[in-house]
Amino acid sequence: MAPQISILLASYNHQDYITECIESIVSQNHENLELIVIDDGSTDNSPVILRNLQPRYGFKLICRENRGLIATYNELFSLSGGEYISTFASDDRMFEGRITRQIKYLESHPEMAAVCGLPCFIDNNGNNLPGAQERHHTTDREIFFEDIFTGKSSIHATTVMMRREVLEHFKGWDQRYAVEDFPLWLKMLSGGYRIHYSKTPFSYYRLHGKNLHCNVSFMFSEVLKILGDYKSHPLYKRAVRAYKTIWFSELAYTDKPQALKRFSHLAVPTLAFWLRVPKLFIPQRFLKW
Repeated sequence: MAPQISILLASYNHQDYITECIESIVSQNHENLELIVIDDGSTDNSPVILRNLQPRYGFKLICRENRGLIATYNELFSLSGGEYISTFASDDRMFEGRITRQIKYLESHPEMAAVCGLPCFIDNNGNNLPGAQERHHTTDREIFFEDIFTGKSSIHATTVMMRREVLEHFKGWDQRYAVEDFPLWLKMLSGGYRIHYSKTPFSYYRLHGKNLHCNVSFMFSEVLKILGDYKSHPLYKRAVRAYKTIWFSELAYTDKPQALKRFSHLAVPTLAFWLRVPKLFIPQRFLKW
């Protein structure tokens, strides 16, 4: 029987978390599940751990040289057979029952191409980080192109389940960029595909300082490049201003010297931007995360 859902797991240098990650997936209460793991050239003990786990849990495993995240996800997708697809990272954990809930939703809502949900942020030791969820939606709703394009909403990749046909239509992930998810959401929503946001928590997203998303300036530099694909869109200038504001706001919280260094590059003539300037002079402990 063909798998109903394929979980595509990219593993890279997460020896402290990979076992917990794998076990959170294989313990899902959904029988028709395919787990495929590629270790993308880890330099720590991750390949050894995965090879020890593979006979116990029976997932597909490839350990090879480093090729990067986008190439790894595209390879994982080429190996998969599921009607539904979810990508996952080797330092995160799935909520119990997540797969069944998402498949049930998509089965009963054929008009939706994907469903995403609430990420719960945790630290190195798996402890919840209070206040993190306030940055995401607290009501069920449909996500629209304008929401993502102008930074009003966000979709956390680790919570997404999508139909296979979507990735087949776009031939996987765009290898022009180092960020895998944002270009895909824009393509989907601008191409008429619909995405539903559920306030249900689907994944634990671990913050440990080495996440790609913690490299704020790299991430937002990529975002601005991606927005460049839509320069002819009437909302393009608003989108650039919005993401420069978000970029500055993140730096003003995490790295004030960098925020000052990039001030002239990021400053835009909007009230939203200038309302965030005082963050430069407020100690981090007094700011909301």
